[in-house]
Amino acid sequence: MSVSRTGVATVMPFFAVSTFVVMSVSRPVLAEDAGTEPLSLMPVIVKARHSDEALEDVPFTVNVIEAAQIERLSLPTLEAALAQTPGVDALSFGDNWSGFVRIRGVGSLGKAGLDDNSVVIYSDGMPQSMMSTSLDLLDVERVEVLKGPQGTLFGRGSEGGAITVRSRRPTRHAEGYLGAEVGTDAQRQATGAFGGPLGDTLSGRVAFRYRAADGVVTNQRDGEVLTKPEDYVVRGSLLWQPRQETALTLIAGHEAYHEGPSTVTIYPFNDKPVVDVPPGTQYSDKDTTRITAELTHAFGVANFTAVTGYSDTDVFRRNPKFDPLVMERLYGVKLDSDSPTDV
Repeated sequence: MSVSRTGVATVMPFFAVSTFVVMSVSRPVLAEDAGTEPLSLMPVIVKARHSDEALEDVPFTVNVIEAAQIERLSLPTLEAALAQTPGVDALSFGDNWSGFVRIRGVGSLGKAGLDDNSVVIYSDGMPQSMMSTSLDLLDVERVEVLKGPQGTLFGRGSEGGAITVRSRRPTRHAEGYLGAEVGTDAQRQATGAFGGPLGDTLSGRVAFRYRAADGVVTNQRDGEVLTKPEDYVVRGSLLWQPRQETALTLIAGHEAYHEGPSTVTIYPFNDKPVVDVPPGTQYSDKDTTRITAELTHAFGVANFTAVTGYSDTDVFRRNPKFDPLVMERLYGVKLDSDSPTDV
């Protein structure tokens, strides 16, 4: 449906520019630091074919979004990161259910279920769809976008391509960061990650993020904001490496997204967009729990990798049957909507 023809538009929650405080600051590299020696760039290492290799050796197109780029451009979600990638469309209607991805024009525009997709997403080795995976790039090492059919490497559902998200692994040295943000419309955020050695062969890492804000749409029936989006993500990981060539990584995380509905409202917005629906009839929740175990062993001539895991996603939506303001603008008839539809 074209919003320019009908006079309606989709409104999505957003976060404004805010202040970020970190625990460490690094000195910029100056010209005199380089000296006269030629600069040698390290190769970009990816896991596009389930094994570490240089990006230049991969025989198909791979776009890499690294942690430094995610932090520099303030890309908190996978949807925002993919929007920076040529040939990739990552769209949603502002809620926790309707996300979809297209690569080079291949992908769905309407979803029939959680597994209805042409672009598969692997989160720490676990296959997910855009609708059931996390959109939060919390403490991520890199995102790899593999363009073109990937059925041989990533199975069904990857006709358009595949996306792999790899979180940061525990390290053998202590490190961490802590950040906080505040902004208009009661926006606030806290982010942190800490990790390091827990023994001779064991390392651990914990990361978390909390975000909340007032919505941008007002319900004219009670004068209150329609929703107050709130979400949090927490993830813990353990790395056991008894030998140099053998490693076992356990990752467990939970994500909760509350009050993120898609809202259709009259355009133009003027001061603030408004709707006319019964209070409490616009609601959306999504809770995801994911546990993965990755075992790797390097043989003399080959590398062995085994990934197993568990993922559970619960989604609840409550929407009004229609907005009388939109119905009147579209059809010229003002009707009332007094009962919601639960999904």
